[in-house]
Amino acid sequence: MSQENVARYPVPPVRLRSRRTPVERVALRFPSLVRLAASGLSRLPSRSRLRRKLLARGIRDGAEAYNRRDHEAFLFPFDPDVELNILGQGGGLDFENHTRGREGLMRFLAVIDEAFEDNWLEPREGIDFGDRILGLYNLRARGKGSGVEVERDIGLLSSLDRGRVVRVDYYWSQDEALEAAGLSE
Repeated sequence: MSQENVARYPVPPVRLRSRRTPVERVALRFPSLVRLAASGLSRLPSRSRLRRKLLARGIRDGAEAYNRRDHEAFLFPFDPDVELNILGQGGGLDFENHTRGREGLMRFLAVIDEAFEDNWLEPREGIDFGDRILGLYNLRARGKGSGVEVERDIGLLSSLDRGRVVRVDYYWSQDEALEAAGLSE
């Protein structure tokens, strides 16, 4: 893949005791306004400094919403008919490899919450392809039944349409995610 239109940037670390950000509060109160702004953001070039800053912040805020189990804020950027694909080895989770809709995302989150405690996402890097965003994360968790600590570097390749996430490919390995995005390290 041509590196010309690809922007890589670090993502700020999550805050340990996060609360909803002002942007999340406005988004949940006035969703049409925020979706209009997100649509405008999606038209900026991938190398735009404003776009990089806002996407990095969005990746971090999404991870914080996930970590505090704020499903309403976490699901906001997703299209109601979002497609989720789980690719690679998932550590024996009992979940289908493909699902559709926010309800499917909620089922996936419930399976993870049922299997693990102290489940924590730490974003590392965002890679912007224009119509797709690859988020690279460190996932830490502890098995509820076994107490076994799990740590994995995962990748989430999200496809965007007018600023909304319409598809997520969840890779249990960052190397697989980078390869799928056309970037091998």
